Amino acid sequence: MQKYSYVVKDGNGTTLKGNINAESRERVIFALQNKGYIILEVREGTGGTLFGKTAGAKKVGGKVPGHVLAFFAEQLSTLIAGGVPLVRAVSLLSEYASNPKLGVVLNQVAKDISAGNSFHSALARHPKTFDNIWLSLVQAGEVGGNLADTLGQISQYIKTQEGKGMRRALVRDDCEECYSVRRFAEEHPKGRYLLALDGHVVAVVDGHYFDTWDSGDEVPVYYWYKEE
Repeated sequence: MQKYSYVVKDGNGTTLKGNINAESRERVIFALQNKGYIILEVREGTGGTLFGKTAGAKKVGGKVPGHVLAFFAEQLSTLIAGGVPLVRAVSLLSEYASNPKLGVVLNQVAKDISAGNSFHSALARHPKTFDNIWLSLVQAGEVGGNLADTLGQISQYIKTQEGKGMRRALVRDDCEECYSVRRFAEEHPKGRYLLALDGHVVAVVDGHYFDTWDSGDEVPVYYWYKEE
């Protein structure tokens, strides 16, 4: 059994801290979620590094491990679904980020959102942290009004990496030059897909494609789809 430290919020918005013994971090998360808590941080051991911040640490943004981003997406999804405003949720998670680089990035993202930027455009300013899949899916979630669900899917995608959650398939090649993103969207009126172009990713949600520019005439090579 290992000892874990945690930071959570209860149904009244009160921040609670504590320690728990468990066989794994996943069991800690499961136990806390069963009690109705919103999890802000779970960390092995106890002490001053509970939040992943140490005195004198150099604050720089940059590449963040996939499992850290997956947990961030899951946390943000939970907060938004619970009615916490986006800018407040991002700011809160920046404060309790276990990864210093992510904490610095989220702090700036929260400031950009407060200044009137959309969430996906704020994320786009940090390409070393959030790739095209993040940007395309977040934009689709913002436009479709289901950002919480989309963030949950992002978390699942990162965890599975084309495993049981998302599967990859080749795009039909009977008309290689004419089978465009627009045509793919027209032929897939239901479902969520990620289309891979040459060095770019486009999100297709229920027959509509979402991108940072009009890529409707571009030709996809393969795509990911949600496995039912």
